[in-house]
Amino acid sequence: MGDLRAELAAIGTHLAELLTSQRMGSVVASIILEARRDSELEELRQRFLASRRDAMNAVIGAAIARGDLPPDIDVQRAGDELAAQVLFQALVLRADVDRSHVLDLVDRWLERYGTFRSTRPTRGDQ
Repeated sequence: MGDLRAELAAIGTHLAELLTSQRMGSVVASIILEARRDSELEELRQRFLASRRDAMNAVIGAAIARGDLPPDIDVQRAGDELAAQVLFQALVLRADVDRSHVLDLVDRWLERYGTFRSTRPTRGDQ
């Protein structure tokens, strides 16, 4: 069984480290800005986004399957909301987005979506 908070924090921390590194943060910001005018950069932006979304969607999907999140959650939107918070803090506010900061963002995300526990009986309850 996975630990949703830890899994989301790991993804968020990795993204934050990427975005706050001096070299890569500037590269990612430039790709995002220039992709509207350059089809090759747009393709690169889409691949970058898809790989991040796939990881987040897998974690959220597994949490739904375990009963940790409601089954009717919009997986893509929920994942985008957390990633957007990290991106905004790192690139727009230029905040020091360390693991503690990411955990705070994850905790607020969990408050919003609520940690959900299924009412299905467990083996011990049967």
